[in-house]
Amino acid sequence: MRLTVTFAALSALLAAPAMAQPLGTGSLAEKMSVFDWMHGEWRGEATVYSPQGVQTLTHTERVGPMLKGDVLAVEGLAYEEDGSIGFNAFGIISYDPRADAYEIRAYTGGNAGTYPIIVTETGYEWTIPIGPEMRVDYVAVIDGDSWTETGTFVRGEQSFPTVSFTVTRIGETDWPAAGQVTAE
Repeated sequence: MRLTVTFAALSALLAAPAMAQPLGTGSLAEKMSVFDWMHGEWRGEATVYSPQGVQTLTHTERVGPMLKGDVLAVEGLAYEEDGSIGFNAFGIISYDPRADAYEIRAYTGGNAGTYPIIVTETGYEWTIPIGPEMRVDYVAVIDGDSWTETGTFVRGEQSFPTVSFTVTRIGETDWPAAGQVTAE
């Protein structure tokens, strides 16, 4: 009985925001259309800067819409020379109508967080705060079929690059929407 009441209460809480903005109605998808340039598969090169030195990896991105365009799934994979995965990240970009703002929920290396993402004339920018007066700023620029993104570690007045990638569109993708479980 307690589980039924808890489930009913949870369902009511989850339904309230959904009633205000039904999923897949198109209005969120319209807001998300500013990221349409990202859809597809991309490949290029990433440069990682660390205390151990500079490393170059083959970098890929695949990006596709979910929930009828209401959210955007983004997966970044960077490969070592031997083909092993050197870096893997996953993100969900969405628009919050209550805040009238975009956000990215990012996952990598056991870390996760939700951060504002600002659309610019040439791409987007976002920041991960990592401590008092420390952050990593990301700036993405799209130029035709070329996408460049750089990460810069900032501590007070000091800054240095952490990562940079430039990828070129290699094709379309039906990921992640393809292969859904069917009703039959």
